[in-house]
Amino acid sequence: MDKRGKKFNKLGLLLLILTACPALLYLAFPLPGDALRRLDLQPAFLSVPAILFFMLSAVMLPRGNGRPYSWRTRLMSLSFISITCYYIVWVFYLMGRVGQLTVFLLGLFPVLSMLFAAFDRRSTASAVLSILSGILLLVSMII
Repeated sequence: MDKRGKKFNKLGLLLLILTACPALLYLAFPLPGDALRRLDLQPAFLSVPAILFFMLSAVMLPRGNGRPYSWRTRLMSLSFISITCYYIVWVFYLMGRVGQLTVFLLGLFPVLSMLFAAFDRRSTASAVLSILSGILLLVSMII
């Protein structure tokens, strides 16, 4: 590959895994009286493309266009703060505090984490896909 960093970024995979773990556990081990499954808040025709756009944004993160790779940049810190907030919202959900805001935040924080990572890595394609994923999430919440 060329020196500008067009190779696959392990950070994108890490962010994808960190956001997918709670969701996969949720799908594998549903809670009794699970509110998200009963509410059916997100139509499938919007949530599936939102998930695909999110996954593509993770895959399209480059290494950083010649910038040194660091976890300590401000935008990467915001990305991991978003992941931390995502896990906190999952804890609130597991405690039974389920509502429109909880469901919205469960979708918003992964999108924000990927968007901050895309801005840090200066990846326009990844940022656009993250924004599209967020827009589809908002539209699915309104419908």
